[in-house]
Amino acid sequence: MNKIKLLSLCLVIVMILSALASCNSKDETSSDDTGEQLNAETINIVDAKGSSGLMGNFKAAFQAEKNGENRIVGKAQNPVCYSIYASLPSPTVITRVLLTAPSEDQSGLSSATIDVSVDGRKWTTLCTLDDGIVAGKNYNLNITNEKKFSYIRVRQSEINRTEAFTFRNMVIEGIPYEGDAGVISNIEEETDISTLLTPKSLITSNATAGDAANVFIDNSESYTANCSTDGKNNYVVGTLQNITDIRKITVKLWDSNRSARGTTVEVSNDGVNWVVLYTLPDLRKDGVTAENGEFTYYVNHSESYSYVRLAQNSLFTAYEEWTLNTVLLYGIEENEQSEPFPRKFIDAETVSVTYHDSHVEDNSESVTPDIIWDTSDKTTSYTHKLQEEKGTYYIAGKFAAPTVITEIIYHSPASNANRVRTSYFEVSVDGETWVNIATLTGSSEAYAYSAKLGFVINDDTAYNYIRLVQGENFYKYYWTVGTVEVKGVSGS
Repeated sequence: MNKIKLLSLCLVIVMILSALASCNSKDETSSDDTGEQLNAETINIVDAKGSSGLMGNFKAAFQAEKNGENRIVGKAQNPVCYSIYASLPSPTVITRVLLTAPSEDQSGLSSATIDVSVDGRKWTTLCTLDDGIVAGKNYNLNITNEKKFSYIRVRQSEINRTEAFTFRNMVIEGIPYEGDAGVISNIEEETDISTLLTPKSLITSNATAGDAANVFIDNSESYTANCSTDGKNNYVVGTLQNITDIRKITVKLWDSNRSARGTTVEVSNDGVNWVVLYTLPDLRKDGVTAENGEFTYYVNHSESYSYVRLAQNSLFTAYEEWTLNTVLLYGIEENEQSEPFPRKFIDAETVSVTYHDSHVEDNSESVTPDIIWDTSDKTTSYTHKLQEEKGTYYIAGKFAAPTVITEIIYHSPASNANRVRTSYFEVSVDGETWVNIATLTGSSEAYAYSAKLGFVINDDTAYNYIRLVQGENFYKYYWTVGTVEVKGVSGS
């Protein structure tokens, strides 16, 4: 009796798993066909085509190979996902597809989908291929969708949208029903729906000629910035109207302009962490400088951003003017508007901190606690040696003016550096009420010689005081601290 119950339970589980699976991959020797698959037949397509940019014999891609390997190929840097389409001779329930991977260059087929459609416009996914396609492997894919369709396609995955694509062949099995054949011209191909973006509220450095807004417009105007005198590279920062997935960058250079070479197109959501999407090329190639050049790059970063920055190559900052001709950005906007750019992160500089007071034990060393705020030598350290525990130990500093802090950088000293772990930074407006804004890690590995531990601070309060406090849950008898650099915007 127990055996019967166990067999029944196993049968129920198998039925549930079969119902959930829309695409079940088996190897080429599998023979456990269902009754419906036994009634299926090989479907000979009516016609086939490939999306723009693909080359090859598209009808052969949906037939068993006869004269060697069939190859459908598309180069990298296509604006939309590649697809291969076929129209069926009548409405058909597809029960299985037999797909053979290319013998080489198969990676672009990873995670591709097999989709079907009634009208060639709206598509339903039957199956998603493995994310690691094996070269030359035969994939036997059983399908459980019982609806009738007149069109089928193989579509490159979104994560591989800008990668090269290679397809070999796929044989379709199914049960045909009476009805009209699919018409290949009814299929609507995907198109690039990204639109030209116009960054607003531009922030620039060292402008000498032109309006930076012209950089993002397709015209003949340029923008030029002076050589930097402070060692910082020039930039143009803009806010996108809405949070946007940038899909395409087109750069136009003229008048043999090489000063833009190495300029990076970057994006961010917080004004602090920037992601490089593209680096502008050099008009000089093989020792010859072209007078003009136009370059288009398709982006596939899968995230949306609020801010864009063009940043000069730091190698040329000090001795070359920086001229930008045209950088056109295209993307797909979301419904959510971008927040105003947090300008403080651009205006921020290292600010002066003077020693205010401290609660530490005197020691016999000549080094005094005020050295932690002196960044002229970032290798020094101060050690507090506890004689008798007397409350919270700290070293405090004072800003020359109320300061909005944007970053704290702790410089690890040469020896005993890990004694500072779990210590934390506090700030205050009045010197009485303190707010914890950053805590040093408890991991000893972080405190190698000359290591820098940075903390980005996003707090718009202007503080007058800052202090480093010894961690409360750590060995207190020796507290060795390095130097602290604070960046921010000072003033009223």
